[in-house]
Amino acid sequence: MALEVGQKVRALKDLYDSPDGDSPGGYLCYKDDLLVVRETGSTFWNAHVSHEHITNNSFGVNTNEVELIE
Repeated sequence: MALEVGQKVRALKDLYDSPDGDSPGGYLCYKDDLLVVRETGSTFWNAHVSHEHITNNSFGVNTNEVELIE
């Protein structure tokens, strides 16, 4: 599945960011959350997404973690 900027997707599972030296970690989104593709073509992630009301930050996902909403 190729994702394009602006497409809406649904999270297929809870996505969690592990703690590291800069962040305590936490949930990025929950299963069935609606997200918007903000960027594609990353070297590690298939796309960067965010919740619709978040426009100044995003997180990486792979295509097996989201489904396209038609």
